[in-house]
Amino acid sequence: MGYLLVDNIKPINKLSNIIRWHHRNWEHGIGFKNIDAKTGLISQIIYLADRLSILIANENKNVLTQSNEILAIINEDKGKKFNPKLVAILMKISLSTAFWLNIVTVNKEPIIKHVLGFKNKYLSHQELVEFCWIFIYSIDFRSSYTASHSVGVARVAEKLAQLSKLPDDDCKLMLIAEYFHDIGKLIVPIEILEKTGKLTEDEYNIIKQHTYYTYFFLDSISGLEAIRNIATYHHESIDGNGYPFRIASDELSYKSRLLCIADIFTALTEKRPYRNPMDKKEVAEILLDMADKNKIDKDIANLTIQNFDILCEYNKEYQKIANENFVYIEKKFLEISAVSDSN
Repeated sequence: MGYLLVDNIKPINKLSNIIRWHHRNWEHGIGFKNIDAKTGLISQIIYLADRLSILIANENKNVLTQSNEILAIINEDKGKKFNPKLVAILMKISLSTAFWLNIVTVNKEPIIKHVLGFKNKYLSHQELVEFCWIFIYSIDFRSSYTASHSVGVARVAEKLAQLSKLPDDDCKLMLIAEYFHDIGKLIVPIEILEKTGKLTEDEYNIIKQHTYYTYFFLDSISGLEAIRNIATYHHESIDGNGYPFRIASDELSYKSRLLCIADIFTALTEKRPYRNPMDKKEVAEILLDMADKNKIDKDIANLTIQNFDILCEYNKEYQKIANENFVYIEKKFLEISAVSDSN
């Protein structure tokens, strides 16, 4: 599944086959006989690194105390699971105490940057939009019910921004912010997302946490401050009783208010496990009731209702593409799985 998802994301699709084979056994070279040499080498490096990190499982035991035992286990699989040349390299570099401490340290980012020489990468708006698909697929494709949600919200938000006569750059900002808005839902179990009945208090509270994690994920990336504030505040309310930060109306920008309504509109007009899509009358009643209770911006709510049909068509156009991608990936996954099982 990782291979199929990445293969559909333009900026990183060259990595797809590496991901596909990163759990394939070496089998004395036979396992990678028909696979490109570079792809096979990197796949094997990831496989070995993955296995090493799993073996460092005893947090109550010092990593240096475990090291010899871990290396012995890996050495047993030399030639069978792992390329012997890579195991030999591991044995050499693992003689350094720093090697093991680098693995278990909490603050890994500066070490990775130092060892691999990473530099900051600056993306244009268009490159950032393409990059967003990594997260859209990761978040939405966990369930058929959410397969097109982020795309729908993003396009509704972009259209509402255009209808509000916001500058083009702000419209693009809305699109990107919406693509990121549910990244925190990766912490929500799929059983809760697909639950057909009423959520328990605990389940609802787990879902509420997603905006908190969205904030801190985006806050870790320099240059996304404006996108962070728009994306994270889509569950705040004008009366100051929203979440996760209970931000009051004077701190909620127009773009944050707009994003909030785009999210509500899209959720109400798409199918969910517990209900069918709502029609214009039902959506209008809910939006106006929320506006009267000072939960959402009344002007944006009215703008949404006035352009209901336009927003629905715009939403359906892009959600259709996302759903088709979901069906294609699901179909290919079943085909690949069937071949793997037969082998």
